[in-house]
Amino acid sequence: MFCDNIDWEKIPLLSKQNLTIRDLNRRLFLPQRDEAALAEIISAAGEVGKPRIIVFSPSISHAEKFADILSASGIPAKNISGVKRLDRQAALMEFSSGRIQALTAVDLLNEGIDVPDVNIIAFMRATHSRRIFVQQLGRGLRLAPDKPKTIVLDFVSDLRRISEVVSMNEEAKRSDPAPEAIYIKDGFVTFSDQKAETLAKEWIADVADLDANDSSKLVFPGI
Repeated sequence: MFCDNIDWEKIPLLSKQNLTIRDLNRRLFLPQRDEAALAEIISAAGEVGKPRIIVFSPSISHAEKFADILSASGIPAKNISGVKRLDRQAALMEFSSGRIQALTAVDLLNEGIDVPDVNIIAFMRATHSRRIFVQQLGRGLRLAPDKPKTIVLDFVSDLRRISEVVSMNEEAKRSDPAPEAIYIKDGFVTFSDQKAETLAKEWIADVADLDANDSSKLVFPGI
């Protein structure tokens, strides 16, 4: 979870435009976070040897920009959101054949793509729907020869998202998992800082009876 250098004193002014949390996520561009995410993706690419990467972006403009910085960093990439259908199909064919190593998109890759070689998934878009999260995660869960694992990088600095992942991890570690869960004794999520997991668990306990969603309006006392 990366810290963002946001000037929070400006946010109350933005709230006068009746921005939702979703609006705010789409409007904030944080170059330092993108640079940090890029470094992690490059490191993961070196770990898997033959990287096949899918990046889920928060907006079309971000997807375009991030595809450019991936390509400039030596990882050939193309964005497939907000482009003509023929251009999208051409990019998907290049990705399937291995001519490019990465795709960026907003929602288009949730379903309808079958590239078993995908071995890196990078989340840069907040989504609080488990169904969408699992659909996007599933792009990297197909079995393929010479693919021992899939690396999942989650760059969404959102407690609700982190708490959802923690909850899924706890389900996996139960010896009597839910019907849609697979028993994994030690779980499948690791935190570089244990405090992040502890914070997420505390947050889950505090809001267990609340129905939080990203359509809530931003309201600041005294504004």
